[in-house]
Amino acid sequence: MLSYRGAARVGLVLVVLVAMGVGVAALAGTDAPKATGQAVVANAVPSSPCQVVAAELTGSTRIYKGACPVKIKFTGAIKAAGSISANKPCTVKYIFTRSDGAIDTEVKALKFTAPGTKPVSTEWTLGGPELPHYVGWEAIKVLSPNVLESPHCDFDVTCNPPAPRQHCGGAPPCTSALDQGGRVRLLPGRP
Repeated sequence: MLSYRGAARVGLVLVVLVAMGVGVAALAGTDAPKATGQAVVANAVPSSPCQVVAAELTGSTRIYKGACPVKIKFTGAIKAAGSISANKPCTVKYIFTRSDGAIDTEVKALKFTAPGTKPVSTEWTLGGPELPHYVGWEAIKVLSPNVLESPHCDFDVTCNPPAPRQHCGGAPPCTSALDQGGRVRLLPGRP
């Protein structure tokens, strides 16, 4: 039987061993967490049968300058881990979120029958006379089995200025037509 003083020493030794990354498991001869220098890290095993451990998204362009509107294509991946099998599949539900505050109204789903990664994609068309320049981002937001958001995929769109329209001496914009003599004639008031 240990005295109070002996039990305190054993407790102190266990606390020191755990802090050093050795832990009780090492004393028992099983796999022990490994020390990384800053923290003790156990082998990464999700606590639930299925867990999304990563999500990433990239855009077809980060900086765009040209004709608008432009369609930016985003591709990415969602990675699930845990006890996933054909008998115990994992359904991951997700949406895309954007810098303009728009949120996908359609919840999407991926079915995993094994741990791994599945591709995802979406598109965003923007730019034009009303929006000649836009800096924004898009991201994946996982809703279940756990909540996780990918890093933002940033982009910058600058549209070429629209071609100037002809003006008829201060009158509203106009178009041109050939008269019977083959000369160009401006027609005021027509877009």
